[in-house]
Amino acid sequence: WLNFGIRWFVFVTLSALAGLWFTWLVVMRAALGDVWQVAPSLVPRIRRYAMLAGLLYLVGTVLALIGQVWGQTEGDFLGAVSETLTETRWGTFWVLRILFGALVTVGLTFAPWWWVRRARVWSILLLVASALVVLPHAMVSHASASRYGRTAAIAMDYYHLIGMCIWFGGLLLILV
Repeated sequence: WLNFGIRWFVFVTLSALAGLWFTWLVVMRAALGDVWQVAPSLVPRIRRYAMLAGLLYLVGTVLALIGQVWGQTEGDFLGAVSETLTETRWGTFWVLRILFGALVTVGLTFAPWWWVRRARVWSILLLVASALVVLPHAMVSHASASRYGRTAAIAMDYYHLIGMCIWFGGLLLILV
């Protein structure tokens, strides 16, 4: 039950992180238009939310590593962690989860929340990084274990995860 809970925690925080910038650009910022009066109170709140979502995602990812290794260890926990990270496909993609998650978290910290039109390159890079954060999850999903049609299965899982992140992550942002 613990691994199940960790997995859900990771998916909820992944949604909050990966769906945030897209929802901000397409829904929130667009709906606010040029109402600059709300920026001083709204932007710091959204920035704090982005930091919290990123940090919780990174914590969840570390918990996922602990959950992955916990059942494999016979006394040498750190050795099992090292072996998982360096000698398994799951470990390779776990490292990418951490890197992409940290990249998006830092990017959102310095994002031009209100003046997105003036920083189009930054906005596009954040969209790409937000999409990349989802990729390692698709690469180690059940779809990646398929014998036939593996590439298509991973692609469909990736698109499913992106859709989930935009929908649920956007819902979380709107609630905040």
